[in-house]
Amino acid sequence: MAGTLTILAASPQQEAREAVRPVLEAVGTRTVWLDEVGQPSSLKLAYNAWVLTTVEGITESLTLAGTLGVDPRLVIEVIDDSGLNSPYVQSKGPKMIDDDLDTPSFPLEAAAKDASLITDTARAAGLHLGIAEVVRERLRLAADDGLGRADVAATYRMSRQATS
Repeated sequence: MAGTLTILAASPQQEAREAVRPVLEAVGTRTVWLDEVGQPSSLKLAYNAWVLTTVEGITESLTLAGTLGVDPRLVIEVIDDSGLNSPYVQSKGPKMIDDDLDTPSFPLEAAAKDASLITDTARAAGLHLGIAEVVRERLRLAADDGLGRADVAATYRMSRQATS
């Protein structure tokens, strides 16, 4: 029917979202709305699993390159020209190479705590996340080595140490 106005009542949750949307858009590039209780924490753990895996992937690639006599900067350059590139790789890789890791964007001690939460949560769900288990141990060792207040990428310092 032409000219009919339909009014739908907004839920309190929708009203709250609309009220805070301008603030969130001013401070962030994107907002993900989750409705289920526990989903935000679960998403944070899943995302941080990716972050920690990425940091350790960069660490191992740069360490291997240096050990094989290849300039680690070339690894970052090759990644830059690939489908696996990301701004995160392009920011962390050079900081690792330059050993500019004492001002953390993600403190290693916080990353170690999250790695424990990730693996404990996975185990409770009956999962074995092999990479997460290894990353958890590497972060624990780095924290024990006094790197807890440095950036999570400081595991690169440990990777370059000779093993016996």
